[in-house]
Amino acid sequence: MSLHKAFPSIEYNMKRATRMERLVIFTIMDEDMDFRNRKSYLSGDLFRNSPFYDRIVPIINTPNMDRVMEEIGLGSIQSKKVRSYARIMDEIVDPMKFLLDLDGNSNTNMDLFVRHCMSCSPPYQSQVDPIRKLNRRK
Repeated sequence: MSLHKAFPSIEYNMKRATRMERLVIFTIMDEDMDFRNRKSYLSGDLFRNSPFYDRIVPIINTPNMDRVMEEIGLGSIQSKKVRSYARIMDEIVDPMKFLLDLDGNSNTNMDLFVRHCMSCSPPYQSQVDPIRKLNRRK
């Protein structure tokens, strides 16, 4: 199935109908996973054959997202991760602070994902610059 049929509500630029101007695909990986292709993941080479190569942004958490959430002060992840992540998301009352905390953490580039989401949300569009280019970590 083509992407535009799967997501018919996405607006297209009529001059370039084959491109979805704001489409970005974020892939998220924890560094502590047994991942043989870590270097090619971070450089984007792993996605080179994808038709959306120029839209894929690899997100990495060192060593994992649990540790990153703890480092920025959102508490520890319990054994039931789904509940823990839901609790953490419920506790985020200031998305701008969350973005700044992620931006200041050298163990993740998840700020790219949060920045993109906020730049698409009307209350934050004037406060957050959208991603200018897709930054890949080497």
